[in-house]
Amino acid sequence: GEGRNASPLASRPSPQKHINQRLPMPTPTIDLTSLACPIPISDYPHVLMAHGGGGRLSQMLIERMFAPTFANPTLETLHDGAILDVGAGRLAFSTDSFVVSPLFFPGGDIGSLAIHGTVNDLAMCGAQPLGIAVVAFLAGCVSAFTFPSFQTTLPTLVPPEELVSAVGLSNAQYNIGRVVGPAFAAIAIAAGGIHTALWCNAASYLAVCMAVALVSFHQPPGERRPVFGALADGVRFARSSPAMRSMLVLMVATIAIASPFIAFVPQMATNVFGGGSNATSLLVTSQGVGAVVAAFTLGSVSRRFGLARVSLLALAGLAPALVLYGSAPGIWLAVPALAIVGLTYGYAFISFVGVAQEAAPEALRGRVLAVNSFVLGVLYPVGALVQGQLADVVGLRWVTIGSGVLLFVVVAARALRLARTDRELVPLGQ
Repeated sequence: GEGRNASPLASRPSPQKHINQRLPMPTPTIDLTSLACPIPISDYPHVLMAHGGGGRLSQMLIERMFAPTFANPTLETLHDGAILDVGAGRLAFSTDSFVVSPLFFPGGDIGSLAIHGTVNDLAMCGAQPLGIAVVAFLAGCVSAFTFPSFQTTLPTLVPPEELVSAVGLSNAQYNIGRVVGPAFAAIAIAAGGIHTALWCNAASYLAVCMAVALVSFHQPPGERRPVFGALADGVRFARSSPAMRSMLVLMVATIAIASPFIAFVPQMATNVFGGGSNATSLLVTSQGVGAVVAAFTLGSVSRRFGLARVSLLALAGLAPALVLYGSAPGIWLAVPALAIVGLTYGYAFISFVGVAQEAAPEALRGRVLAVNSFVLGVLYPVGALVQGQLADVVGLRWVTIGSGVLLFVVVAARALRLARTDRELVPLGQ
């Protein structure tokens, strides 16, 4: 592809040499090291896709067209971004554009490509992406307040015997969104692009605000406390409650070891199984279907076996399901395996919330639920970060399989400890 097939031209006899054999003519030579694809590499009348590849053509386009036209001291540095003096500080500015089809591709998607590319350009300028970090931090803070706030209202809306079913129903709404959301997003993207889908998503929160405004909530008793003081109250109650202690041990293990599989579903679809956007949609949908089934059936199952036993048995099933999912030879087995993972993980996670709901007194319910939210908010990203680093070394398959094996060891050890101490699973409310 570098012009080496052009070498016969160098040995072709010159017509002039045939006319006058006595006139010595130099043999034409071609410097093969100067050739590159596409050939020639200059004087294109139109901009080609190759000009956006970041190589020699991109450099020539910048040097011959953009730099002379927009000449200024900031642009002449030809850096990954512009360093601008704004007030008393300095601001790094970078912009990028991508033409990607399909939007989800092996190794990533257009969203991660845009974010990673922009952050990389800013980092090469010596800048820190503080804006993105601040937005992510604020979004996490809002979510941390939202979950216990909504969950605290459930006991005021349903009778006590239906509380666990209400917890499952609230979780089912989220997972139904995971199942049907991508389909609606695809329609919105086809109609008006990604920005239309994002605007529709933002507008959907208005419906939630209207629903909350129409419901009359009972204000639970209790004194006002600072945020961290209230969280400390929840931690103290969790330590003093046998039901909460037993649940938190399993919850910490589940969130740190098993939960990161959620973050790696797109990578499993593309990098491990070699699929694209369709494979990613199949896996996300299968996990959502399993979680929805768990949410709708938890009430009846927990009434029969008890929440504590449901959580322990669910984790005992989640461990081998993760092993099956990680070792699946193809997408055809990964889809049903991930549905089982979603089912068992759904039972376990919802039962954790149910235990906290039933164990906490009314005055401390929000603070106890905040403990659950704190465990999830801290251990999930840390677990995903650690497993992501391990996946770069040993592969995502082995990390997923290993998480299932490690979870099984933890659950088995917990069960053996209960058996050795002659204790039954602590009934809720004691």
